[in-house]
Amino acid sequence: MISSSYESDAKKFISDLRKIKNAPRYAVGFEHTIKAIEYAVDVVSGRIERSKLIIQSLENSLNDILYKQSDEKYLWKFDPAKAEKTCFFIETLRHVKGKWGSQKAHIILEPWQCDLICNLFGWVDKESENRRYTESYCEVPRKNGKTVIAAGIGLYMFLADGESGAEVNCGAKTKTQAEEVFNPARLMLLQNPALLAKYQPDIKVESIKLADGGTFKTIVGVPIDGGSPHCAILDEIHQHNNGDLYESQQTGLGSREQPLIFMITTAGYDLLSFCKEKHDENVSNIMGSVPDERLFSRIYSIDPEDLDLIGNPDESAEVEERDLRILKKANPNFGVSLNTSYLRMQCLKSFKSNSDRAKFLTKHLNVWVNNAAAYFSMDALKYCADDKLNIENFIGCPCVISVDLNSKLDLGCICIVFAKNIEGLLHYYAFPEFFLPETTVNDCSQPNFKIYQKFAHTPAHNTCCGFVLNVSDGYETDYMNMTETISNLATVYHPSEIIFDSYNALQMEQEIERNYGLNVLEFSKTTAYFSPAMKEMSSAIMAQRFHFDGNECLSWNIGNVESKKDLNDNDFPRKANLRQQNKIDGAICCLMAIARLMIIGCEGSCDEHYRNIYEDY
Repeated sequence: MISSSYESDAKKFISDLRKIKNAPRYAVGFEHTIKAIEYAVDVVSGRIERSKLIIQSLENSLNDILYKQSDEKYLWKFDPAKAEKTCFFIETLRHVKGKWGSQKAHIILEPWQCDLICNLFGWVDKESENRRYTESYCEVPRKNGKTVIAAGIGLYMFLADGESGAEVNCGAKTKTQAEEVFNPARLMLLQNPALLAKYQPDIKVESIKLADGGTFKTIVGVPIDGGSPHCAILDEIHQHNNGDLYESQQTGLGSREQPLIFMITTAGYDLLSFCKEKHDENVSNIMGSVPDERLFSRIYSIDPEDLDLIGNPDESAEVEERDLRILKKANPNFGVSLNTSYLRMQCLKSFKSNSDRAKFLTKHLNVWVNNAAAYFSMDALKYCADDKLNIENFIGCPCVISVDLNSKLDLGCICIVFAKNIEGLLHYYAFPEFFLPETTVNDCSQPNFKIYQKFAHTPAHNTCCGFVLNVSDGYETDYMNMTETISNLATVYHPSEIIFDSYNALQMEQEIERNYGLNVLEFSKTTAYFSPAMKEMSSAIMAQRFHFDGNECLSWNIGNVESKKDLNDNDFPRKANLRQQNKIDGAICCLMAIARLMIIGCEGSCDEHYRNIYEDY
């Protein structure tokens, strides 16, 4: 909560702004800067409800403008005239879509947009007067006017920023997505006679050119030559496969005096993606004690505690009021470009399926989830993680060991799953071991390189190697190591069964039976076995009857599972988007073990119930 002295200092700053004489025409009154500061004060004071991330980022900006810039040692200063110039330019443009487009209405910047633009363009180096920020990351839900802002910023930097031969690139994964910013910018320019007369641009369908060599165009994928962008607008970067496009644009900035990479996106589905890395980097920038002074961050979302409240199917007035409050927190254009009844409808719909909920959370609340079509709820799974779980505390509990070998070059998994009868329901406790050869882990050309590198160096106290991922020497997974791991687990925990995926497992099965005398079974990968297990595991996750120690590779695998349904609505697990890199081996091991535990039971009244489920199939 902002202090009274803090608020009074903001009022004094605004008062001093209003007293400035001889300001340029576009800056008279400094209305946009004042709107930005008042917005920040209202949010930080609690008069406007926003997430903790937004509150902290706005407080950081207020500290900069009210206090830090007066320090002689501080490198930056806020120039309100430069901020106003950009805002004034953007408000000369017209809307080109929707009801405002049909009315040919001029853009009117909302307070949160003034905050974004004034900070980006008002802060400069005290000596050179060049802009402070070279990179901006903005996460905001759909339909909040982000395309309008991106197009306006692009046109300003192309035409009015004083950069000779300015190069503005609209970059995205696909041509269609890149055009989401370029096409509105092109139409805005075509509908502005004053700008057409002043700059005389050569406007084509796919590019805009100026006489001084400046270009405004789309780029798709990774260009062979990244050029020397004055401004690179990267839209919806959660769709990007990697950071190659970003890096290609960043490396070209060096020849420009005050370039800008402007990233604007919603949240996404891949928790190990480049965009999620940028998200985390910007969260650290907002919350860190030593922020990056050249990186500007705004992330509009909800707070974690809101997740348990939003989307209740109860349509009572109390619940509706709470939902609207949470929706408003994440959506700064709530009630302006966003229809409140539409948002409420999407909110209620999100309760019907995990897929609907994932889309609602990412697109309308800006919450990161793992795979929109995921079968298992990743929101619920995080509450199943308990880093205090210790496998040694389960000695004597009924258990099954499941093994998914895959190929010798690919991810292999061993998982021991314990079962406990608690109040007539089975609780499952999963402890996985993952295996990969070092050549795969260290192959930077394969799509999961960063993921495997992370897992190979992440400590895990319940694994035999002490890390999430067991890395074997050479070119192939060390099956002898896997066999020994199975033997060691079986010796200590005495599993009822050791079950194998039939793929490539015969030799290991025979060796374990021959050398260790253990009960080995081959698991039939059919809908009849998988469908009840998938439904049971989903229910267990939702009810927090599924437990694990937070193993990141297992979470990743579970989040990659989608369902292939048959005509009878039975489920069969498959990889998300059918992509080979979306590994599900750990999830398959859990499902195999749960399927067997449901059949063999674990001494208690619940055994018959679970066996009957399989008899129905």
